Amino acid sequence: MTPRFDFPFAQASRRRAYRHHVIAACAVALGIGGLALAPADFAAAQETTNSATTGSSDAGGGGFDFNSSSKPIEITADNGIEWDKNQKAYTARGNALAVQGDQSIAGAVLNAYYSVDSNKIDRMTAEGNVVIKNSTQTAYGDHADYDAQKKLLVLTGKNLKSVTDKGDTVTARDSMEYWKDRDAVIAKGAVFIDRGDTKIHSDTATGYFHPDDTGKKVMYQIEAVGHVRTDTSKQTAWADKMVYNLDTKVAVLTGHVRINQDNNVFTGDKAEINTQTNISRLVADKSKGSSGRVKTVIGPKNKTDSNGSTTQP
Repeated sequence: MTPRFDFPFAQASRRRAYRHHVIAACAVALGIGGLALAPADFAAAQETTNSATTGSSDAGGGGFDFNSSSKPIEITADNGIEWDKNQKAYTARGNALAVQGDQSIAGAVLNAYYSVDSNKIDRMTAEGNVVIKNSTQTAYGDHADYDAQKKLLVLTGKNLKSVTDKGDTVTARDSMEYWKDRDAVIAKGAVFIDRGDTKIHSDTATGYFHPDDTGKKVMYQIEAVGHVRTDTSKQTAWADKMVYNLDTKVAVLTGHVRINQDNNVFTGDKAEINTQTNISRLVADKSKGSSGRVKTVIGPKNKTDSNGSTTQP
């Protein structure tokens, strides 16, 4: 199946040439969250497309991956698609949209750049109301920039957000970075992670991915650093750093740890919190001697008056 492209070129020969190069450009287009924007040879991709009827498109870490060569890329734009051979660049303008299987990237303008081989893209950018989707999550921003050599995509903008199909939400002020080789996504600046009953605030946060039983890469660990605060239905905890395992539901907090639960306050250098059972454990840092001791302050119980309101004694 040959991808359909909408662009305003009059001459048929030019149209075929542009189509060839635009497909080649977009066949290596953005993939995030473990990002694989691996350059692909267009002829080989077409041969695979013609011989294969199925294929996985989003097994990459982080849930975004435009690296599948078994499905064609379709590019559409309101104002046309241009190929500038002198500048070695492709540009799609006006509600530009690139789709491969169940994945897509949209923006007001999409740009792709190459250095030598027009079938191998060195860099791609998306500008204006950028939306990147696949079957499990959607990311939003104002600007996306992909470096093929580093296999890194950086999403920036005023309202950075990533939402999964399970309703988990991550927002950040400065940037979101998606690293293919690391199977990691990094959110920077006033990060807020909303996972239903568990909410995490920090300066930066990194999500790590590994394959599940089906081979699909899913997030299994969150590492939050800097002014960390974790809220659950039963307690609030503060620390310098937190490592949260999504499989075990256990969070390990280190550095200036403080946990508030009801009227009780727990302080120490390290703590383990099970967000599923709401059981917490403080651990002393023996290397600090007496200053590394843990501490618990148990507050008085609340009293309920005759009207049913709760008061402190």
